[in-house]
Amino acid sequence: MAFWVETQARRANRNILWTNGLIVAALLATVAVQYQYSANFVLGCARVDPSEIAGLTSATQRWRNFVTVRGSKSASTGYQDTIKHVEKSSGRVIFHGSSRRIHFPEGRRQDSSGPGASR
Repeated sequence: MAFWVETQARRANRNILWTNGLIVAALLATVAVQYQYSANFVLGCARVDPSEIAGLTSATQRWRNFVTVRGSKSASTGYQDTIKHVEKSSGRVIFHGSSRRIHFPEGRRQDSSGPGASR
C-alpha cells in the first residue's frame, strides 16, 4: 500500500511540474510577442515635450508610447468629476468627493452652445 501511495504522489508531482512549466512558457511567450507593451507597462509613463508630440504623425514613431504630457496653457471648464457612494439599503451617502477638475487646452474652449449648456 505504501508503494502505491508513493507512486501516486510522484505522478501527481510530475503532472504539476509539467502543468506549471507550460503555464510559465505561455506567459513568457505572451510577454515575448507583446514586448513593447510589456516594456511600457513595466517602465511606466515617460514625460514628453508637447513639441515632440506635435511632430509625430503616428503613435508607432515612439517606442515608449505610454506618455505623460504637461501643458502650460489650459482654461478651467467649470466641470468636475465627482465620486458618490450610496448605501443601497438606506440610500445614505457614504462618500462624496471630487476626483479631478477638467481643463481644455487654451485654443479649444467649448462655447456655451455645447452639450449640457443651459438655455
